[in-house]
Amino acid sequence: MSLPLFRLIASMSMGLAPSNPDFVMDIDTLGTTSFNLRIGTTGAIPNTGTVYWGDGTSDLCSSFAGTGITHVYPSAGVYEVTIEGQFQGINYSGAGDASKLVELKQWGSSLFETMQFQLTTNLSITATDILNTTNITSFASSFASSGVTTIPNINQWDWSNITSCLAMFKFHSIDTLDLSGIDLSSCTNFGIGSTSGMFRGAIGTNINVSNWTLNSSSNITMAGMFRDTGTNKITGLSTWNIEKVTTFTSFLQNAKLSNSEYDALLIAWDSQDAVDSLTPNFGTSQYTLGGSAAAARANLISTDLWTITDGGGI
Repeated sequence: MSLPLFRLIASMSMGLAPSNPDFVMDIDTLGTTSFNLRIGTTGAIPNTGTVYWGDGTSDLCSSFAGTGITHVYPSAGVYEVTIEGQFQGINYSGAGDASKLVELKQWGSSLFETMQFQLTTNLSITATDILNTTNITSFASSFASSGVTTIPNINQWDWSNITSCLAMFKFHSIDTLDLSGIDLSSCTNFGIGSTSGMFRGAIGTNINVSNWTLNSSSNITMAGMFRDTGTNKITGLSTWNIEKVTTFTSFLQNAKLSNSEYDALLIAWDSQDAVDSLTPNFGTSQYTLGGSAAAARANLISTDLWTITDGGGI
């Protein structure tokens, strides 16, 4: 059987992709012959890599402008785009051909400074290697309104330099997201205002946030963090040290923890030196009457002067 034209060109060209590229993804030109690839261009580390387009041609990353490079293919279809060497990361933040990204197969070892996959509505991530986050300081809106449902090994990424997670998974249809045990000791922004929360509108079967290391020296904002996430989606909040959190406004608005999760949260948070006069919104979560959870909730109100919104006792 003869090779398709773009495979034949690739096999004959000096633009043949390397056998072990740093970054690999499939793109679908979706009925057109062009694709706009956007990589970061304003960071501290120069772009010195090479993009192999999957049709036998290539471009140096150093030639990219802020608006990306539009590559014209010989025909419409699915192509494997690979990047060898250093580039600053992917930067789809509401512009470019974000919907044409269909599979991210390998992160590679390039030092990303930007990671924006906003509006990548058709993207799946199958890469199991670990993203190099050494030079990333913000995950704000990184996967907002994307189609990504799972991110393999995301809890093995190094999160210790991240200072902002605003809207990271906003309006994101998550199936399973295991974020247990991550180090967020530099992060102070999980939600500023009720609409910019890290998981605002992220609907999924399970979001595990247990055993986070939170900032112990700076004030932390969590406004709207889990707003509109639905019922029984969040686990692990009782394992957090929330002593530096200064706002829980709209924290779980239009959402609900399971009864056992909410009981555990109230007991654990009451045992800490919480900031006074907060107004946490726990959505319609309900606590158990007549026990330790009810006593903890009452103490948060009377001693810490919290104004709590929830679904009441059962």
